[in-house]
Amino acid sequence: SLRLEYANPVIGLFGNVNGGWMYSQNSPIYNSVLDGVVYHSSPSGEYRDNSTWILSGRLSKSLGTMKFIGALNGQLARSFSMTMMAGRQLPFRYDHARLGFILSLRPAQTLSFEHESNYQYSCQISTSDHSLDSRALRSFTHKLKTYYMPGKWQIEWTNEACHSNDHSVSFNYFSDLQVSYRTKKYEAGLFVGNIFGNHRYERRHISSYYSNFTVTRLRPREFLFKVSVDL
Repeated sequence: SLRLEYANPVIGLFGNVNGGWMYSQNSPIYNSVLDGVVYHSSPSGEYRDNSTWILSGRLSKSLGTMKFIGALNGQLARSFSMTMMAGRQLPFRYDHARLGFILSLRPAQTLSFEHESNYQYSCQISTSDHSLDSRALRSFTHKLKTYYMPGKWQIEWTNEACHSNDHSVSFNYFSDLQVSYRTKKYEAGLFVGNIFGNHRYERRHISSYYSNFTVTRLRPREFLFKVSVDL
């Protein structure tokens, strides 16, 4: 593996680049059988060497104006493996990419924002028969936190959204709100989770060995009131 770093606190610029290559011996080969529209995978009892390379990096910039911090980060990965289909060993390549953006901003003494967005790409490709290639999956996640702190009050509002080019997976949006009042002797607060009452979260993921679709049942809208006292 290799790592390079750069730091200049005077201008508020920081960065790093990481690279690595991994080689694994005697990895199990999985036998894939198509049953309708579902692939069933199980160990075939045979083994093959696999390899993976990864490249990642991050670049951030800070400014004194409004306490601005912005950062870009990303990762590229490619792995090579074998899969058994109809008694044949077929070579596959798995490509994965991720790009993220982070922003922190404080435009006023009582108001601040934190934002994070991520884009992910994944695809499994047969290097011998492209009819077996999987459809490329592109997904996005966005998260925004807003903090408002006038006097002894603190209000925190969190919003998160997830979507992708896979239309069989729904658009997901979640929102939470927390309001607190603090003094030196006590603190009282109200938390409202899942404000809009979304009850499920759907996600699809492709790895070098499988494609996974999950549906997570969520808690309904909930309210939590808390009081703490300093004795």
